[in-house]
Amino acid sequence: MAFKKLKFYFDKALLEKLAVKLEGELDNFETQRFISETNPKLKDLELKDRVKVIGQALYNFIPGNFKTKTKVLNNILGEENPGEYGTFMEYFWVWPISSVIEQYGLEHKNDSLKLIYEITKRSTGEFAIRQFIRDDPDGLLKLMGKWSKDKNHHVRRLSSEGLRPRLPWAKKLSVFSENQSQVIKILENLKDDSSRYVQTSVANHLGDLLKEDYNMTMGIILEWAKSPSENTKWILRHAMRNLRKKGDEKAIALTQKLKAC
Repeated sequence: MAFKKLKFYFDKALLEKLAVKLEGELDNFETQRFISETNPKLKDLELKDRVKVIGQALYNFIPGNFKTKTKVLNNILGEENPGEYGTFMEYFWVWPISSVIEQYGLEHKNDSLKLIYEITKRSTGEFAIRQFIRDDPDGLLKLMGKWSKDKNHHVRRLSSEGLRPRLPWAKKLSVFSENQSQVIKILENLKDDSSRYVQTSVANHLGDLLKEDYNMTMGIILEWAKSPSENTKWILRHAMRNLRKKGDEKAIALTQKLKAC
């Protein structure tokens, strides 16, 4: 069976899917115009630009002010994602909703963050939230600290993933480059998380930090390595995988030690 690139999921069928959901919330939603005006714009675009264009269409075709638009978008989200993954497959259709926040939400912080919280339970708000982090680092660190203790594993994952300095498909987040201590405190809350989805994010976050400040991050890894938790050990081994590929002796030795414990 031929592999379908992710970008091709953001097509006419997705516009039709979103239109049906919006018809259930809005009287006289302009379904045909929504599809006929948006679909031709997608043809020559790559993934994130397709998502962006669909987000723009949602914003323009849903009537009312920003609060009203976010209320409608929240109402079409449906059931929460009960699994650990599925963010970019079963729930890929939610991504344009997140793009609405990414493009238009900065001046509407409270409504935007409420919707990001709900989006994250189905998909991910990791791209949308980064502009808020840049705009209000201290405030968002407090929020992410709270989310790192949330009962929902998707929300806990976002508290790590959203703060990654080198998140794939996103602009580099350098606001904490000079002082990562508050970010590390959030990762500390997650270092024994039972969810492999969360663990993977924490490991990838540490991998980013190793590229930013090797000595500081190896110090954190060595401290965490004292933990008897198998969850923590898995995070550390995964975090150092790229170093091992490069022949880093510290990473290789520590991984062997973690496996022996």
